[in-house]
Formats: sequence, structure tokens, C-alpha cells
Amino acid sequence: MKFDLFGRRFSTLLLPTAIAIAAYGCGNSATAESPTSPPASSAATSDATPAEAAESPAQPESNGNPAPEQATVRPRITEGYYAMGGTGQGLEVRGNQYRYYDEGGEQEWRPIRELTAINPGHLFDGENYWCHSDSVPEGGGLCTANGWQAYSSIGKISSAELSLGGVEAGAAEAEVIGQLGEPDQFEQVSPFSTKLTYRGLSVSFFEDAAATIRSVSPNYCTPSGLCPGATVAEAERLYGAPLVEPRSDADYWQYTNTDAACTMELEVTNETVGAIAILCQI
Repeated sequence: MKFDLFGRRFSTLLLPTAIAIAAYGCGNSATAESPTSPPASSAATSDATPAEAAESPAQPESNGNPAPEQATVRPRITEGYYAMGGTGQGLEVRGNQYRYYDEGGEQEWRPIRELTAINPGHLFDGENYWCHSDSVPEGGGLCTANGWQAYSSIGKISSAELSLGGVEAGAAEAEVIGQLGEPDQFEQVSPFSTKLTYRGLSVSFFEDAAATIRSVSPNYCTPSGLCPGATVAEAERLYGAPLVEPRSDADYWQYTNTDAACTMELEVTNETVGAIAILCQI
């Protein structure tokens, strides 16, 4: 890449309330009111909490043939308090029930079978991921599809991700035309800048170096395979938690690079990535 380093762009990110305080503050009253006592033993836990129990292996056939392969063991759902991070909301698991709570109080208990265990201490409720409050990273973090992600690592990508459809940030105009062919539209924006437009992709140059690459087509994706039209869950799985900048038209997810002055920006509406842009100052 042929561009100079420059000051990184930053976006707003609402910091969470103290997770541990919120969780255990509500937990004291929740324990007293809990309709379900904690299991007395590990065996009782398995019997009382179907979502925590391992599936029973298949039994051997009566004719003496070997038993079928054992069924997959599901992760256990650990009791205690869970948080998403970035909000004051919490989730409590006790026995075979769970409930949500926030600064306003606790909601009604619900059956634990509504939850999916990703790993011990890591749950999905059909909309959000929840991580056990006992394992919050130092300095706080957000619960993602991959578990807790520390704030210090949020919104970071490697230099290898600064391209779309194989067009790299900093590439010369002749390189891009040699790679993609003649553009559908050529624009001389200023004496120092030009813009090439292809169907689904645009590339803006400053002093003959690609400074902005924007894709709205699944034909032009990131090196890790994120394409316009993907879900935000897929984006988070590939890149972790972003810096989020809400705007009037959409939410903009941003990932910065520590070695180059570039940002990858995802335009998000209705939980879907509508456009992906690589933004650099040359």
C-alpha cells in the first residue's frame, strides 16, 4: 500500500454502566425472591435443568452390533448473572429458569429452555449474546458471538483487511484499471483526485493512490469474506465488536487499523450490511 500514516478516525461509543455493580446490585434482591432454589448437587442440577444436561448416548442394538456414535453433548448453562456490556441490562439464570433485569427492576421468570448455550458462561437468547459477569475482561468489554471482547480490542482490524474485491487501499489508478478493466464512469474530481465507478464498486484516488473504496455488491467483498448483504452477526463473527456511530440514515460500524491511517466502515440498516467502505487519508 502506498499511503502515508495519518491520524485515525474515531467514532462515538457509549460506555456501559459498571457491569459488576449492576449485576450484583440486582442480584441481592433477586436471590431473596427467587422461586427456584439452586440444585443441591451436580446430579440434581442435571435432573432439574434439561438445558444443562448432556444428551443420552444411543444404546447398543440387541443383536450385538456396535452402538451408534454417541450424540453430541450440549454445553451446560452456568447459573449466575450475565451481561451484554454497553448497557445496564442483565440476565440471571437460576435453576431451570432465567429472567432479565435492569435499573428498573426484574422481569418475570422464564423457562431456561428458551436459551441456547454457546459455551459455558456464554448464552444466546435469540436476539443477543450474554456472557457471565464473573469473566468480564479487565477494563470492561462487550459480549459478542465469540464471547467477551475487551474494550481495548474493539474496532481493530489488520492491514490485510484494507481491500475490497482485491482492490487495495493505496493502489494506483492504472493498477485498478488493469485489474478490473475500464470503468463504467470516470470522473476528474479535482486536479489531484479522480474517481472510477464500476457496477457495485467505486474507487476514489488522491494523487494517484486509492483513498476510498466503496462496495455495494456481493461481488466486491473483504479478504475475510464479508460482503454487502451480510448480517451484522456475520460481521461481528469475522471482525469482533465495532465502534458504532449512529447517524440519521443508518448505523455506521467502524474498524480502524493501528499500522495505517485507514478505517473499514460498514453501513448497517435493519441488522444488514448495506455497504462496505475502506477510507484512508493519503
